[in-house]
Amino acid sequence: MVGLVECDLDLDAERCIIMDRNTMTVFANAKVNTSGVLKRIIPREYAVNNHLLIGIIDDTGEFNAVFADGVKAQLVDINTVDMSQ
Repeated sequence: MVGLVECDLDLDAERCIIMDRNTMTVFANAKVNTSGVLKRIIPREYAVNNHLLIGIIDDTGEFNAVFADGVKAQLVDINTVDMSQ
């Protein structure tokens, strides 16, 4: 079992950041694709605690960054999870 973060993002966002709010360890700093969906597998511990900080930003600085704090990942079986985006 692992943690899964699935973000349905604003299409005006150009980048999504997923990090541990306590250590600032970055799990993803990814460009937003045309579907607006980002999925990342992260360590299992983040499915049992709420230590994730997830944010969206645009690369031009036109919009304010938006962050969600205290996010918990889904607990999923790595062998059956659909990672299509």
